[in-house]
Amino acid sequence: MKNSMTAEEALKQAIQYEVDKLKLYKRTMTSIAELDKKGLLKFLANKQMTQIKKLKTLYQTESGRRLMAVKVNNSLKPKLIFNLYRDHLKILDFAIQNDREHMKHFDEMAKNCTDPHGRAMLRKLMMDKQGAVDLLEMEYRVRHKASAKEVKRRKLDMVDPFHPAHQN
Repeated sequence: MKNSMTAEEALKQAIQYEVDKLKLYKRTMTSIAELDKKGLLKFLANKQMTQIKKLKTLYQTESGRRLMAVKVNNSLKPKLIFNLYRDHLKILDFAIQNDREHMKHFDEMAKNCTDPHGRAMLRKLMMDKQGAVDLLEMEYRVRHKASAKEVKRRKLDMVDPFHPAHQN
């Protein structure tokens, strides 16, 4: 089923999705006690704020109007965060998976869009989102590597606390 989504409508949906994720990260931050995990969620929230500003500027450029508020019926909502408080990797994985679903959603919309400009805008939004996914995946790899080293160090401590690797 083809639709005639305009570039402006695509941008509104993208903005609403980013706003929904921002609210989710902020809401989750209030229920976490560990400062390091709060810091990661704050990083993700700041990333959302930057993306929202970028999309609003793009909307203003495209439409010639300033976007004051967005309330669209967004068919894609970010997943709820359930048991993510345990580790940073799960929080990052959550963010990566949500962004990938967002890309997939816009790809499907672009395939069904009859307006060439709207289709081009959806493709541009997908490319921007890919950049965000790449950044998060890099952060994930860095944290995963650090986490693996910490696990290895803990195992060495359990086996031999006087191992030369732990001597200062």
